[in-house]
Amino acid sequence: MNNKLWFPNKKELANLWITADFEEAEKELFSLQQKLAGAVITKDDTLVKECQLNILKSLSAKMLAVRHASSTSSGPGVDGVRLGRPYDKMQMALDLGADIKNYKAQPTRLLKVIPKRGKERNIKIPTMYDRALQILYSYTLSPIAQITGDKKSFGFKRNRSAMDAHHYVMKIFSDIINNDGTVEEAPKYVLLTDVAACYESISHKWLLKNIPMDKNVLKEFLKASHVFDGELFTPDTVGISLGSGLSPYLANMTLDGLQNEIYKQLYGYGAIDYGGGDMVRFADDILVSARTLNQAYGIKRIISKFLRVRGLSLSSTKTRIVKVEDGFDFLSRNYVSIEGYLFATPSEKAITNYVVELGEYINAYRGSQLSLIEELNRKLIGWASYHKYTDANDAFAYIDTVVDSFLLQLCKKKHPKAPLDYILGRYFIKDPDGNRLYALAHKQDVQVVRLSKTKLQTYKPINLNRNPYIDDSFSKELEREREIAHATGKYRIILNRQGGECHICGMPILPDQLKTIIAIDSTKPLGSKNSAYIHSRCVDIRVDYYKTSNYFASSQDIVALLNDISNKTVYLKSSLTFDALKEYLWGQSKASITMSFSQLEKMVGKLPTASANITWWHKQWAGSMRQVGFEAGYLPMRVNLKRRTVTFNRCSTSASTVRVPEVFLKGKVPVDAAAELESFFEYIRKKYGL
Repeated sequence: MNNKLWFPNKKELANLWITADFEEAEKELFSLQQKLAGAVITKDDTLVKECQLNILKSLSAKMLAVRHASSTSSGPGVDGVRLGRPYDKMQMALDLGADIKNYKAQPTRLLKVIPKRGKERNIKIPTMYDRALQILYSYTLSPIAQITGDKKSFGFKRNRSAMDAHHYVMKIFSDIINNDGTVEEAPKYVLLTDVAACYESISHKWLLKNIPMDKNVLKEFLKASHVFDGELFTPDTVGISLGSGLSPYLANMTLDGLQNEIYKQLYGYGAIDYGGGDMVRFADDILVSARTLNQAYGIKRIISKFLRVRGLSLSSTKTRIVKVEDGFDFLSRNYVSIEGYLFATPSEKAITNYVVELGEYINAYRGSQLSLIEELNRKLIGWASYHKYTDANDAFAYIDTVVDSFLLQLCKKKHPKAPLDYILGRYFIKDPDGNRLYALAHKQDVQVVRLSKTKLQTYKPINLNRNPYIDDSFSKELEREREIAHATGKYRIILNRQGGECHICGMPILPDQLKTIIAIDSTKPLGSKNSAYIHSRCVDIRVDYYKTSNYFASSQDIVALLNDISNKTVYLKSSLTFDALKEYLWGQSKASITMSFSQLEKMVGKLPTASANITWWHKQWAGSMRQVGFEAGYLPMRVNLKRRTVTFNRCSTSASTVRVPEVFLKGKVPVDAAAELESFFEYIRKKYGL
């Protein structure tokens, strides 16, 4: 037996890195994090430390940390190490944390960044080794922060985004109409703030006392000196580095607990009015609802006291209390309440900054027309993807106009003496609506996208009660939804097989449109060969024919059903004619539409006397305004009898009217066809309890 130790050479180490199964490594790390999350929930501190230690010892976790550190674009630290070769990466993974008791953090490289818009930022770049070690320790904090953090904190948390924050802002500041018709009014005030110099000011003393990780290692991270312009500077006594992979978790955990503190100070141990003190936080951007102005000032004092203990304070320039009906900006969106419903649009500042960014990019562009179109489309689709969950139609149309203007200026700069007709003919084509589109002359389908054609969508938020580290199915479910939404992996093959067209309506599925997967044959399992992409909006117009029903309705049953449908149609025509209103609502994409009673009457006829009663608008029966709106995807939510206006809000609906061809109502059909119809109608009646 050969007892000689094996020390791999550089080639063998490089091969280990190149052939590593990182997908399997991610699964192993996630499994270890799940065990850690379980220990946190049971409040077993000993087990928590043991689970954290298992992550720190895991070669899979170390390799992932090194891969993460080496993939960042911030450059090397003071030692000049870049980690470009597979051998270096594998060697560092093996060395990572090996002698943690004697660990000493190296100085960071100070990088002063001055954005074109905004204040100077000091970013301290650690060495690759320190960077990887900080990322490794972040793996041990992420599951803890996910469990112990504020419920509506959305920054730097697994499976959470600014879109989720937007959804809950909309929910907090919109009236709630109960089933009995009563209205719970939304909060009237909002406190908006962020933390002044959050990263630079956090108390080291507080972090060392409260962050659940090795205190010596954390102290080394916090107390590292830094180098700037060849000079070594002494360690800071407060603050954390903007360039550290651990810093987002430290900052988040420093601010966690704020929501509970607000409720505790406002209500003690009594009943909580969630309309006063409801908080949404994204990193250090904070929004809190308030019922009254006095309550808003009280909440401001509570937050200030909470932050003071952590060495922090509120930003004096960004802290303000406003009436929701006057409007406010949060996370690049503007919100304003009108008659109890909250409207959201891209903020003026976000639009202005984006226009400046586009102008700088286009005016300085010197490459090919093809690469310009590709890069512009990437920028435009990315911006639209963030704002398509708001009433962004006007902003999108404005951006289209601005982009056209910038592109025309670029073309004129390239051909200063050419007439306008020549430039338009060479670089712009006309779409079916007569609009000019910047496109390749020899391949006109390669063109700059039009944001005004973006379909506005309703965001599907995360369930705040589900934790990705505890509920494995939740994480997999979100991952699958995102794969479907972006048509990545195996789903790209399905979409390509269809030529990018919807299986139901045959129209193209555009990159920014909501889409889903259905079974081509509903009687067979959903598999790669039995799957097809459709627009999400096409789900409700699909009909599967089932041949498995064992029950056949009698001729008498089917005639009664068809007569009932026919009578309902006659009833609708004899009361109010809603066809024009339905057609109008079907063609809308805005989140809400306000109409005057006179506008409505031009579409549906004279409103009955009962419409002077608020309940007439909200009760639902066959032929009611609410039922008709529901079928068209909009509900009458706010009715102002004094101003004689009604606001329809977009709703999610799977209901629809049924159009039965006249031949089935009055004519004769073959016996086989009648039998199939009877079977199908009976199946539908039973399935939906009609």
